[in-house]
Amino acid sequence: MLVLSRHVDESIVIPELGITIEVTRIKGKTVRLGIKAPESIRILRGELESVVNEFEEPAAPRSNRSIAAPATMGSATQSFASVR
Repeated sequence: MLVLSRHVDESIVIPELGITIEVTRIKGKTVRLGIKAPESIRILRGELESVVNEFEEPAAPRSNRSIAAPATMGSATQSFASVR
């Protein structure tokens, strides 16, 4: 596991996947993150992963659409507080 320290408005980028994670706010022990990722990338909070997997049917095959460069691809942005 890679462990990094970041301040507000600093980010972590995973260029191969077109993902950017930015620290948008720190308040006490809570960190708010903004995540930009291609719509095809699924993003879940850690504590929800096992719950979602229990109720999910097997995934249908994804369409064969082409992937654009990260600068032009649509993105899903989610913001959430970290959970202890």
